[in-house]
Amino acid sequence: MNIDLSGKIALVTGGSRGIGRETSLLLSRAGATVIINYRRSKEKAEELLEEITNSGCKADIFQADVSVPEEVDKLFGHIKKKHNRLDILVN
Repeated sequence: MNIDLSGKIALVTGGSRGIGRETSLLLSRAGATVIINYRRSKEKAEELLEEITNSGCKADIFQADVSVPEEVDKLFGHIKKKHNRLDILVN
């Protein structure tokens, strides 16, 4: 299946490892700008960010524990400020 997500903004919570990592890669390859949310795996998130951007795709990372409402507010504040919207949420 070939899906074109060019111009879309996608947030993947837990996006730096495991299934989240693969989802982040898939979305970026489909053309979406991927915001990789991580809680503790900063190094893994930075490695994935580099992998995605080195392949010519767009990505961003943001640390937040999505079980804490105040951190979710900061995450969405960052998204609004930097990307102005969110089209896709993978949680």
